[in-house]
Amino acid sequence: MKGNIIYIFLIFIFEKIKSGIIREINKEFLETKYSDFQYIQGYRIPNSIMSFKENFGLISHPLSNAFDENFNTYWQSTAFQKVNDVFKDDVEVTFTKTVIIDRILYQAPTLPNVIGNGYPIELKVYIKLRNYDGSLSKEDSDYLLVDDFISERTGNKVLFIFNEKIYCDQIKLQWARMEEIIKDRGEQACASEIIFLFPENEYINKTIYDIFPKKDYYKLNLNSEYNNLIKIEDLEQNMIDFLDILPQIKYIINRAKEIIKDKLKYEPRREFTTNQTSQINIINQHGDVASYSQNVLLMSRGGTNRQPTGIYAYSNDIITIIVDSDDNDPLPSIRFTQYIGLSSDWLSSPFQLKKGINYLNVSEFNIDNIEVKVKKGGPIYIENPYEPKEQSQNVKIYFDDGILFPLFRINDNEKIFKNILNNYIIVGKKNIKTYYNIMELYSDKLIITWNARCL
Repeated sequence: MKGNIIYIFLIFIFEKIKSGIIREINKEFLETKYSDFQYIQGYRIPNSIMSFKENFGLISHPLSNAFDENFNTYWQSTAFQKVNDVFKDDVEVTFTKTVIIDRILYQAPTLPNVIGNGYPIELKVYIKLRNYDGSLSKEDSDYLLVDDFISERTGNKVLFIFNEKIYCDQIKLQWARMEEIIKDRGEQACASEIIFLFPENEYINKTIYDIFPKKDYYKLNLNSEYNNLIKIEDLEQNMIDFLDILPQIKYIINRAKEIIKDKLKYEPRREFTTNQTSQINIINQHGDVASYSQNVLLMSRGGTNRQPTGIYAYSNDIITIIVDSDDNDPLPSIRFTQYIGLSSDWLSSPFQLKKGINYLNVSEFNIDNIEVKVKKGGPIYIENPYEPKEQSQNVKIYFDDGILFPLFRINDNEKIFKNILNNYIIVGKKNIKTYYNIMELYSDKLIITWNARCL
């Protein structure tokens, strides 16, 4: 009976909602929280608890581009898709658990040739809730219209704000009307990024902004007010109902507990820097090697911007990466790989890092057609296509997650490497089901990845 009461109550609320507020995030709005990466990271419904599909789309610009946390990629539908002479293009997102949303942050493509294209002049939003048995109805008629936003096209970010927060297990965004921007292309729904935001909460704000000192990029210390377990547990208790929806907030709470219990230690092998005088883990500033190799040297297969980290991760894991830099520094990106996989599907798209705490969902690759049984996942790489004149030596990256494996860089201490390698093999033999049998050799001219073996 409880499910029926909740659902009827929601219908009663949404009958009153016809159009929420639309706020354009233009230059005058840049200094607000919606340009704050940590705020967005704290409040976004994470990609790790959602799946998505569309009814019409281009292979070259898939829907995954709208959820990759990269504003330089975009999703684009095919043109002239009409149902009963009315253009309709839908994006359907299914969540693994019931979520609460009160805002959608949307960005149309920003690249010069498609800027502003596919903006939803009319955006209809529908939702579904799960049945008693946890199943979701497959009938389109069971969708409930909760809002109908009408606005003018813009190339800036746009915030669609619902009049009431909504609870849903599935949400459908329908591009009901749009403007043809690119002549002779017809109507094409587009999005560079779609971000669902959890309702603002004072305890989440405290977690994002107040727990760690602003200058502690490692997040290994706490502000004095929060440097006791009772305070952290009280903060956690006030957010207990939605920590499963916001794992990024749960991560901060758990990290604070580990600091208080003195269980969190700095690991030098996990930190990388653009400081070219550093003793370990230098991020090279050689510029765009891949572009130079392909366009100047005309090497179709040679040259890469990838730099090994000596860290691997399993597909669908959440990897936390902490970044510090000067404010104007361009930042490296991250690539995930499949160790032992198909030549056509082993390297992820780049994930652009931002200053602060980054939560990245490790890509999954197709290994169904591989003859040997392999684990899903592989080494993580940094890409940094910048030269010293473009980027300072103050960029620092710390991998808080992932599993360390033996990596030898030219000029490394061979004795130390052999100890790391031999210890890794010993531990690996005791954890065959989880450990990857892997090691890497790295120089300016090559990267070799092969099975770990004692030296």
